[in-house]
Amino acid sequence: MADVVLNPSFPEADFQRLRKLQLAAIQREKVSPNDMALRVLPALIYGKDHAYGMPLTGSGTEASVEKIALADLRKFHSTWFKPNNATIVIAGDTTLAEITPKLEKAFAGWAKGEVPKKNLATVQLPPKSAVYLVDKPGAIQSVIVAGNIAPPTNNPDEIEAKIIYSILQKQPKRADIYWFIHVDVMDEPYRLQYKVQEIIKNDVIRIDFRLGFRVAPRINLMFRKVVEDLVRNQEVDITSRYVS
Repeated sequence: MADVVLNPSFPEADFQRLRKLQLAAIQREKVSPNDMALRVLPALIYGKDHAYGMPLTGSGTEASVEKIALADLRKFHSTWFKPNNATIVIAGDTTLAEITPKLEKAFAGWAKGEVPKKNLATVQLPPKSAVYLVDKPGAIQSVIVAGNIAPPTNNPDEIEAKIIYSILQKQPKRADIYWFIHVDVMDEPYRLQYKVQEIIKNDVIRIDFRLGFRVAPRINLMFRKVVEDLVRNQEVDITSRYVS
């Protein structure tokens, strides 16, 4: 696997064969109501020039597939295939302690590098709803697909916003403090840090743990230690507000 990632050869014959298969796949999608809906929806929501305006089928467009060359593949690999921009997923009968040394040995020569920032332009909500029809005379099936623009998933407060709204939209539920715990696994093997943010004073508190990948994630013990520190520094009062 490491050799494929680090030293891809991009054979010309395989490239031409896969290009033909990709073009054939796009043609098949265009006669499938489900696939056709997934092809046209993103461009209608985000615009055809936006990074998210590409078909949701993941097959691209005929024009882009026909235009791509081997030099483009090599450039894409050298630009984006960096260890600081990669995730390796291991599935099988193994453990992190067993597999980590093997991965470190296999990818020892993989150097970090700068990765371009993706251009994800902000998309404005449309002034009103719209209905689009893809007319396919003689089709034996019809598909209705609805979509809308939502906040980005990398919004750090997205989860809290939804949960807090569900908790407090009518009457606050019976709880002294709501704690939101986030755990980020870091590249530095033994890093152990945390940050506390009071979202709603004395009601909602967020704790971000930044843990190295070799640190045992004993979140219950870490959380207890953080709360003890907050109480000792008089930053939070965990005395129950309700009569038992």
